[in-house]
Amino acid sequence: MRYQHSPILMQLAQVYTHKIFDMFNDEFSLFLAASKKTENLSQLPFEYVITMFKVEGEWTVLFDPITFSISCTCKKFETFRILCCHALKVIEANDVKLIPNQYILKRWTRDARDGVIFDIRGNEVVDDPKLFSTHRYKRLCSTMIRLAADVSTSEYLHKLVEKGLHDLCKLVMEARLRERENADDEGDVPTVTKEYETQAKGFKIKPGLQNRRRLKSCVELISKKKSKATSVKPTPRQRSKDKDSLSQMESGTSTLAQSACELSQTSEDNFSFTRLLMEPLNDG
Repeated sequence: MRYQHSPILMQLAQVYTHKIFDMFNDEFSLFLAASKKTENLSQLPFEYVITMFKVEGEWTVLFDPITFSISCTCKKFETFRILCCHALKVIEANDVKLIPNQYILKRWTRDARDGVIFDIRGNEVVDDPKLFSTHRYKRLCSTMIRLAADVSTSEYLHKLVEKGLHDLCKLVMEARLRERENADDEGDVPTVTKEYETQAKGFKIKPGLQNRRRLKSCVELISKKKSKATSVKPTPRQRSKDKDSLSQMESGTSTLAQSACELSQTSEDNFSFTRLLMEPLNDG
């Protein structure tokens, strides 16, 4: 805090978050440059005209000492939900040492998530169970970090804290064992079975489908054959056999073609359709 002995800052340092408290600190430092130009205390609410040092303009602040309600023409609280420096000047003039609760917005506090929270439709929002554990974790971390920084310079204090942490770990383990034994006696801890595991994981095992394999498509089979053909290289002996088989096939095809030509020639010598058509027809 910039002012260690200010009751207002001591109050809000325990309530506001760090970021909001820094914003309020800026307003609190500006209120030192504010001054009262005029005041009207004849009727409620009291009316004050506030000016700022080296800043042009005037701001009117209304304050009711009975209800502790305050408003300013700058509308700082209506827009940012933080009291302005003009209002702080009037609060200080009326000897008010703490900010009224109606001007501490809950959404800016550290306990903003505690209690009942409603969404935009008016429905109650259920708290996250992990949120409280996260808050406790942060508080313990900050405390332990400060403690480690304080005792790291002294060997005696370091050993003292280390022994205390060792004893604390034993106490935590004993407390956990007692809680587990109490839960077992009450029967709150469920026994995990195979059926429970399958239901928890979301798997449904159908009878008769354990050993069935998935049918492969034509694309997968063709790609598998191609990969096998490209991956296996032929040996020199296989290459020679392939050449011999190709030469035999070529010789066989040539002999077949030659025999076909000979048969066509002999058939033309023995019988000709053209000669048959050109012969004259017999009446008999």
